[in-house]
Amino acid sequence: MIAAIGAALKKKLDAKAVTSLLLNALVPAVIVVSLSSLTLSSDLSGVVAGGVLLAALQVGVGELGARLVVPRAKEDETGSARESRKTLTRTAAMQLGTMAPALSVYSFTREFAGPLYGGLAALADVPNKIYTLILFPIYFKRRGEAALVNSGSALAPSPALAPAPVKKRKRLASTVGDPFNLAIGSGLVLAALGMPVKSLGFFGTAIGNLASAQTSVLFLLIGLKLKFGGARARFCLRLLLARHGLIALSMSFLLAALLPPLASSGAGAAAAAQVATRESARLAATLSSQAASSIIAYGQMAKVVAANPEVEAKYDLDTAFDIVALSFPLTIVLNTVACLAGNAYVNALPVIGTVLLAGSFALGVSDDDSCEVETQPDVWCEVK
Repeated sequence: MIAAIGAALKKKLDAKAVTSLLLNALVPAVIVVSLSSLTLSSDLSGVVAGGVLLAALQVGVGELGARLVVPRAKEDETGSARESRKTLTRTAAMQLGTMAPALSVYSFTREFAGPLYGGLAALADVPNKIYTLILFPIYFKRRGEAALVNSGSALAPSPALAPAPVKKRKRLASTVGDPFNLAIGSGLVLAALGMPVKSLGFFGTAIGNLASAQTSVLFLLIGLKLKFGGARARFCLRLLLARHGLIALSMSFLLAALLPPLASSGAGAAAAAQVATRESARLAATLSSQAASSIIAYGQMAKVVAANPEVEAKYDLDTAFDIVALSFPLTIVLNTVACLAGNAYVNALPVIGTVLLAGSFALGVSDDDSCEVETQPDVWCEVK
């Protein structure tokens, strides 16, 4: 409904202003709230290790999914079209390899797997947070710079090799005052002090309210920016179906190896409780693997591009946003079905993954020449 309201207000609301509000105020509030509530203990190291594995799996699936969906270069294709294809693959791989479980998974996990698994899912997301907040912007920038070098383009020279002390101070103040950096630092300090945001009284309530508004404003922005239909929306849907299909197949193997189902060893209450606990754990892991693509990662992309304009030519941020926009409703559908079906859904992951991959392929077969109806050409039209 909120996305529909946004679509109806396209001529009255400025999408750039809403984007600025989202990235500079609401997303940083989410970062502070999520980081300040972190607590670690040695006996939960296995959960963190599982989170590392899931984050790495998502990155790998993002790369593979992008390469499967973006069509291969044709023999008669121009150099510009080949570069556009690489830009599209690079952008899709970076955005598909991210997760936003706090916004798209935790409510399902707490309700259907139980509060305990909601907490464990948040703990397992710590490695993903480290990747998204610290490693992702570095990887994003270096990958863009490497693409510039490989294409024969020269990097823009720094305006001053040895900036004056005043410039250094301004650069330091800008870095410290950046909303994302400030949120990360504040959240980590609060976590180290054992002070979650909710313990900060009225100030914590204000930050919490900003964080709660993030999802609503995100869907408003989706309605303002997303084109519901056309080549790009279908292309992004193909990417997401491939991503979820590959994740489902991968999770079926991982669950079989690391968290296999328990056969009921008797009719006793203890045996039944063990089976139910294992099923809840398998469901929670499956739900986390189906998380939507991260809006925070998109914000990191926008921040890096703003600071390094020469890298912008190697990415398509409009396609990255559409991936985020479409991933939320798709994740909600998948997680709703998973929670209602329960153990049957988890056991059927190989079939579900195959069906999703087939759906991605079928959408590609039915592609038509709909690029001309778009208001402006994009790299995804060029590669078509």
